Amino acid sequence: MKRHLISAAFLCLAVSTFFSCEDAGTSGDGGGSTGTPTTDPIVDITFSQIGSELDVPGRSAVDYIGSDLAIDGDYAIIGAGGMDSNRGGAYIFEYDGSSWSQMDFLLSDDIGAGDIFGGRVDISGDYAIAGASWEDGGSSAIDKAGSAYIFERSGSTWNQVIQLFAETKGEDDYFGHDVAISGDLAAVSAYYDDGDDGGSQDNCGAVYIYTRESGSWVLDATLREPVVEAGCTFGYSLDLDGNYLVVGAKYKDQGTDTNAGGVYFYERVSGVWELKSSLGGALGLAADDHLGVRAAIDGDTAVVGATGVDYDSSTTNSGAVYIFNRASNGTWTFTQELYTTYVDTNDKFGDSVAVSGNLILVGAPCYYYSTYRPDQGLVYLYKKNSDTGTWAYEARFQPPYEDRDDDILQLRFGQGVALDGEHGMISLPGKDFDDDDGEDPAIVDAGTVYVLAE
Repeated sequence: MKRHLISAAFLCLAVSTFFSCEDAGTSGDGGGSTGTPTTDPIVDITFSQIGSELDVPGRSAVDYIGSDLAIDGDYAIIGAGGMDSNRGGAYIFEYDGSSWSQMDFLLSDDIGAGDIFGGRVDISGDYAIAGASWEDGGSSAIDKAGSAYIFERSGSTWNQVIQLFAETKGEDDYFGHDVAISGDLAAVSAYYDDGDDGGSQDNCGAVYIYTRESGSWVLDATLREPVVEAGCTFGYSLDLDGNYLVVGAKYKDQGTDTNAGGVYFYERVSGVWELKSSLGGALGLAADDHLGVRAAIDGDTAVVGATGVDYDSSTTNSGAVYIFNRASNGTWTFTQELYTTYVDTNDKFGDSVAVSGNLILVGAPCYYYSTYRPDQGLVYLYKKNSDTGTWAYEARFQPPYEDRDDDILQLRFGQGVALDGEHGMISLPGKDFDDDDGEDPAIVDAGTVYVLAE
């Protein structure tokens, strides 16, 4: 039976980011953009099976490869937040028309143990971004102020071009908790940011937007909840597609329903970020539904997870996903709720989400196969009906048999999911590997990523 070797940093990290089936939330990618929001093209493709496994050389125990991942065109970025005593790292992979291979490995020289570089990642064209939410704010040495790093491709090499910090750094702000990049825009959240009123806005959260001007990345805007409230964690999740931004607030209260969650939609109009819609209160949410745990956006469609939703009175925290669409006037409305009847308590359906064109991937990484194999995970594929506009179940994926046949605990298949056009990926950050001598298992929680196939 697997020993779940997890460091003290990751035990604490479970409270604020990922790797906890008690209260989890992780990755998604809404596809790439080149500056203006355009829905990914509808492709006549679906995925029916798990395909190849990415070849990641030099795996070590507790790397958690696949802590987050994203795809844009023929490039993918794979986070490994646990690598080297939680120093972290990120891999760039390139698709050559038939297979994926490693192109580069990203890490900043100033990252230290416990900074969790690559806990959140995104990629767009020749640019990639990685969060390091436990970094100490550079030379400021402010505990867990956090930072984020942008890299630019030059040939086959990706070079760091800037390290980003919050405008006002604060202890335990976790700047870099979620990141997104799209064309010449980047977004970074600091979901525990304490606001600027001197105390009553503790952990209200903030999102920082950057734009690339004359080759340099500069602060474009700082966004906060329209009515700032302590503890709402604005920016717990976010995604960006051109001039469209979706922001989740997992712990926002809706009336007397504490921690019901909420979601906000912004659009950049003539260089100014305008709030178009603020949703949550009218969705019938209950306490601890956690809408906004993860979010993804592609053109006029946004997908937001709510892992605390109960399927029924006896199946709690099974999870749900809410789909929103943008109207011609720029506002966003709720259009459909996704859930599965193949569900159990604490599955956390919606803990990862991705949308691209007419496909949606939803991860339920805490799904139990049996009492002896908890947190193995499932991933669901949904496809949009072009005639009715509704989304319907298409397929369900589970870990390959060899990965789930050894009574391994906490694989967390579906901890991260990614889609872009004809490409799809699913991560298993808890996968173990044998060493060269065949000892089983010798390299625990190394993690891996699988490519989806038709």
